[in-house]
Amino acid sequence: MWVFLIFSLILFFLNPVQTFDWLAVQTKSLSTLCLSSSPFKNQTEDVWQALVCGQSLMGTEFWGKALKSSGLIHIFVVSGSHFLVFIWILNLLRVPNWIQNFVLWIFNAMTGFTAPGTRACLSLSLQNSFNLQDHQKTLCIGFLCLGLQPDWIFSYSFWLSWLAGFMLQFCPRDPLRITQNFLFFVTWSFLGSPLSIWALFLNITLAPIIGWILFPLAMLSLLYPFDILFELLLGLLEWILKWMEMDQKKIPFNISLRGLSFVVLATHLYYQASQLIKQGRKIN
Repeated sequence: MWVFLIFSLILFFLNPVQTFDWLAVQTKSLSTLCLSSSPFKNQTEDVWQALVCGQSLMGTEFWGKALKSSGLIHIFVVSGSHFLVFIWILNLLRVPNWIQNFVLWIFNAMTGFTAPGTRACLSLSLQNSFNLQDHQKTLCIGFLCLGLQPDWIFSYSFWLSWLAGFMLQFCPRDPLRITQNFLFFVTWSFLGSPLSIWALFLNITLAPIIGWILFPLAMLSLLYPFDILFELLLGLLEWILKWMEMDQKKIPFNISLRGLSFVVLATHLYYQASQLIKQGRKIN
């Protein structure tokens, strides 16, 4: 592991190319094709393009504020949850692993090689390539991303996705993900994102529906009648968020980038040190 981390650090300092920015330029046609494939030509189009193509919602009048204050923005931003849904569907269809990896990377290219999406994609593609514990794999993937794309050291979304991936490894796997969402709510609040008091409830009740139903419906909405079902479900979500006045709250993100990266790396360091101490006690 240490050899890999040192190699990644050397790559970080010496790499003259922002690898994933370069790949995004080379595959721009895929991203353009995705955006132009939208089956909607109304306000629904923005949300569809965000879910399927990785388009930002921050410029929209309603959805940007509402999803941030509700804590649901992480599901609409292309991240690990999208890739996990893909993996689940492909496993259900018994698709061979090499085809699964190909599909994941095509989707990653379509969504513009975003920092959270690419980190998650690398994690899934290389999960069987490291004979390491899960937290060590997460650390290695994080450093590999920085080695290949050094300017992600200044990306909030990259560090947040890294922290979320690390926390997921220690959450109890209850079906409703109550513990996971509670931990996320507490962590994001601690980091300086003053979420609505409803955020925890919405993430426990609505997040699984959005991730496992709304996202697949968005993919299938190119076909009738899935487009109608998608609009109906999206309209219901919009009504709920407006009823709770989620779009009326301005949600800043107060933690500094330096502080966020310190939290991620210090947590890894603490956990790695505690594991080494435990192993030392067993040997003695």
